[in-house]
Amino acid sequence: MFAVRFSNDLKDSSRLFWVSVFLNVLGLPMGVIAVLVESYNQQHQIYTNGSAAFVMIAAIALILYIAMGIVIALFHFRYLYTKSIVDMNYSLPLNNKQRFSADYLSGLFVYFVPLVVGILLALVVYGIGSQFVHVIEEISVMIPHLFVSGFIVVIGMLMLYTLAVLAITFCGSTFEAIFSVAAVNGIIPAVIACIWLTIVGNNGFGLIDTAVFHGNPMFRTSPIGSAMFFGKYLEDGFVQRNIYDSISVYTPEYYHSLYIRWLAMALIFTVIYLCIAFVIYSRRKAEDVAKPYISKVFFYGIMSAALFCILSLMLAVDGNPLAAVIVVAIFWFIMEVITRRGFKKFWTAIVSFGITVAASFGFIGLCKATNGFGAVNKIPSANSISCVNIENNDYYSRNYFGSDITFSDKEVIDSVIALHKDIVDHYNNRNNYEYKPVSGTSQIIDQTTIKISYCTKSGSTIERYYQIPSYMISDLMLKKMTCEENAEYRSEQMLVSIANTKTDYPVSNKSDALKYMKNAQLLVEDKVYSDNKYYNITKDEAVELSEAYKKDLMEITEDDLKNSEFLGYVSGAFVLSSFRNTLAVLDKMNVEFIDFNAKNTFDRYSVSNVEILDEPGIVTYEKYFYNDPHSSGYFIDYGRYYYEEDNYRSENSVDSMCSMSSVQIGTRGGYLYRLYDTDEFKELMKIATPIIIGEKPIAVINYNTFGTILYVPDRPGNREIFDKAVESLDLIPEEELVQYNNHYGYDSYGNPMPQKVY
Repeated sequence: MFAVRFSNDLKDSSRLFWVSVFLNVLGLPMGVIAVLVESYNQQHQIYTNGSAAFVMIAAIALILYIAMGIVIALFHFRYLYTKSIVDMNYSLPLNNKQRFSADYLSGLFVYFVPLVVGILLALVVYGIGSQFVHVIEEISVMIPHLFVSGFIVVIGMLMLYTLAVLAITFCGSTFEAIFSVAAVNGIIPAVIACIWLTIVGNNGFGLIDTAVFHGNPMFRTSPIGSAMFFGKYLEDGFVQRNIYDSISVYTPEYYHSLYIRWLAMALIFTVIYLCIAFVIYSRRKAEDVAKPYISKVFFYGIMSAALFCILSLMLAVDGNPLAAVIVVAIFWFIMEVITRRGFKKFWTAIVSFGITVAASFGFIGLCKATNGFGAVNKIPSANSISCVNIENNDYYSRNYFGSDITFSDKEVIDSVIALHKDIVDHYNNRNNYEYKPVSGTSQIIDQTTIKISYCTKSGSTIERYYQIPSYMISDLMLKKMTCEENAEYRSEQMLVSIANTKTDYPVSNKSDALKYMKNAQLLVEDKVYSDNKYYNITKDEAVELSEAYKKDLMEITEDDLKNSEFLGYVSGAFVLSSFRNTLAVLDKMNVEFIDFNAKNTFDRYSVSNVEILDEPGIVTYEKYFYNDPHSSGYFIDYGRYYYEEDNYRSENSVDSMCSMSSVQIGTRGGYLYRLYDTDEFKELMKIATPIIIGEKPIAVINYNTFGTILYVPDRPGNREIFDKAVESLDLIPEEELVQYNNHYGYDSYGNPMPQKVY
């Protein structure tokens, strides 16, 4: 009887089958045609958007086909919510297991066989077309990976169909069936997202609200999560590495582990959903049809989840609990009236609403009381980490395309974890740390941001974001800059920068740089970015230079970073006097570094002065360890503070800094001096450097026009050089300063300061 039921189901749904076939024919083959058209246009230098129409047709067709999973489920189990056919289906000589299996599997057949047809037809089109059109390399290398990624789509479709069947099994009417199918598929990712946003919004120091949208709980539990994972896996796991040839992405081993674990967990959740559907199905009776829900538990489960999501989002965005309660009350009671088909025993709706709202507020309070259920204090062990991605405002990468590199170096991972522990300890035990009051008028304003993304060996990702004083990141910066992965990335970016000096095709990776590099030039800049010079360079010379630079970075020591003379920039890459391999190649090319020249600066930019700070204090903010650091640009801007007034001080003085990672280093209280090319000032410019890590400078030279700050490190003899240089310059009298509205202007922190004289 199972076979008969299965066969009859296929006959009854033949129209849906052919619609699915038609959509697949429009989908995948059209996508292949778009690839062939794009390849043909590039080969023949036809600059039109001829493939756009095919891409649009393919995208719309595939989206409609995937949605057919819901339609097929509703059709194959329509007797569960259609009174006119329920008795006939239940009267057949089939037990619940046979009937459910036949209906479920026949629906899968109708849903997935058209996909196989579409894939085969797409392969035929590609095979024929590739005989006449050479498919561009960027697309051809993606095809094998698309088949691997395709399993993500298949599992997502299977989960969509299964969840649709699950939703139908606890409904007894058409409206509730359609509503529940949409609700169940949407409510799972919505609840996960809102739980996380509630945790972040109520005591989420360091937690990132958007992290939920690419985490395992979201990825593995719903079709929407599967779509997110497909995009992440295709973009980060393949496109960045193979199309853009970037090493600033997670390791292939990490993505392989992530892929396998996702497949396993997504299948497990699908099987769980299927088992729940069968259990509910087996307990149904024919008389359950025409009831909105076979049990109020399912209705209130969906409604409670929806209420929590709406309430938590409104509180996060607006923060007004009364307005949030009013909005969710309207939603709740409208659905109650629809489901009850009137106002029968409506007092129970009021009671259930009150209980649900109270539970939601209780959960929000629990998040705050427990530090996000311990999420704020969660720090992974080094043994559980595969690699770590660090994003911070890295001055080192000023002219590069990106500053984030993924590190698997053990010393870097250990340093990141040590920093993470230090930050969390400052937050939890802030009274154990002593903050010095700010003194003096000459000050450096200092802060940095850091985003840490741990990639665990289990395939999960743990992300944190902090604003901290830059001195805290000093040890990590030293480890980061002296490891092999950093050398690989920086040397590659030097090559990219050289290739982009003269090209009609801007490149962003090493392979394209070598492919398109011609008539390239090497850009040499002084340490202030006030002067530059171009040198012609061949591809072989560029490769030799980048390899020499890589070797120097791999050999660099922490002592070199702190004590070597800063010579300038070569195609965006800084060069120190200890970079012997790089300097040897540059010497062979007759490349010379540019010394700072005050006259040239005035001639080119009309800049005739510089701000100098003697023995500046370093000012930072204790509030970093009290407040949620998210600022505008994230999904929700919370801006909430967690501190007691008695313990809070806005500004504090620290003893060191790290200029390499500081995002908002500014100065205040300095003096303006007229620039001259004196021998003493030239000597000062030789020892001045933009790099200072874990120490306090004895002086600061601020070239505001160029956005460059140089530091005079505390080294033997530097104080004498600095004093002589200052004596050789003229302090600009106040009466010569340009006035605006009876004041001299304001710095970036709102403090009055003199304007530069031109």
